[in-house]
Amino acid sequence: RARRWRTTIASFVIFATSTLVHYTLRETQTRMLRFTAELRETISSRRSYARLVTAHLLDSAAFAPIMIGMMAFLFEFFADQILGLLVLTLVWGVELYAAVALRARTSVRYLPRLLVTYLAALHAYLFKHPFGFKYVALLACVAAIGHALLFFWNRYELQALRTAAVTAARPRDTGPPLDESPRRPSRSYSR
Repeated sequence: RARRWRTTIASFVIFATSTLVHYTLRETQTRMLRFTAELRETISSRRSYARLVTAHLLDSAAFAPIMIGMMAFLFEFFADQILGLLVLTLVWGVELYAAVALRARTSVRYLPRLLVTYLAALHAYLFKHPFGFKYVALLACVAAIGHALLFFWNRYELQALRTAAVTAARPRDTGPPLDESPRRPSRSYSR
């Protein structure tokens, strides 16, 4: 029963942390793109951009409570502020890598599952051995995740770039376009 409880808590922490980081990155990217377009329009029309910058700063300040709340939760959860900050930094870095560099179909399908497995192993160790070697376990997790990122980059991402499966016009490898999909030859039933 205790094992199930620990697994549930670890799953919740991984899910909550990665979801909040993913949401923050996506929203920040969307707002920055919108801000850039509005700033370009404002400058080209020779208007003052002070109101636009102020509005953007106030709009972005909404993410501060999310980040502070997530950090406070991790600090209490791990009972170690440095470990909580390092785990958050690890998740943040992985989510940033996924948003920027993850483009090949195989990487998109399998790398997140592998990374969740590594993070679950870290959390399982931290729960099973609360007075164990926390930082060594974190270092091992960082090394394993770094290896996975480099492996998928060298094996799948570079190949997708070389074969032009990923281009500026098609930023994600989603397979052949619909009009170029392989068609089955029609069967002739003539006797």
